[in-house]
Amino acid sequence: AAAGAAGLLAALLARLTGRVAVSAGVAVAFAFSRNVWPVAVTTEVYALNLLVTVAALAAAVVARDGRPHLFLLAAYLLGLGTANHPFVLLAGVPVLALALWPAGRPGRTSAGAGRLLPMAGLFLLGLTAYVYLPVRWSAGPEMNWGGIRSLGEIWDHLTRSQYGGLGEASAASSFGVR
Repeated sequence: AAAGAAGLLAALLARLTGRVAVSAGVAVAFAFSRNVWPVAVTTEVYALNLLVTVAALAAAVVARDGRPHLFLLAAYLLGLGTANHPFVLLAGVPVLALALWPAGRPGRTSAGAGRLLPMAGLFLLGLTAYVYLPVRWSAGPEMNWGGIRSLGEIWDHLTRSQYGGLGEASAASSFGVR
């Protein structure tokens, strides 16, 4: 997943800058950085989160350049990624900005608010990955991080309370001082 994120990052940067070699170099540096490489070689949620985040951003950039239906894909990816890890929501700000404001090129306009409802619907569709949790829990899996027996336990899972809550990233970020 991290390799896919690096590849998409290279393609996205090349599209934005027109400099393929520099974009590839930046993507390689990203992939082998001290923050990305460790999550690329372990079984964790972060590599998939990187892939979904970069894919949502890439879809929004391509959508803004004339394929507006890809804003719907970006919204779905943001919802699906949120079910993986809420950090992906940070990508929602630039995706919404790209969707709402005109492209800044002559002859290009933005549908703006008209696309918000379909995007919200597809974001919510992506969140339906959470529906699988109680179904899988009821089958008695051998490995299970917390039960999903009540609305309270579902809320605890959504807010990541067993991992330190939604704010754990700011308190113990791997992007901070080591």
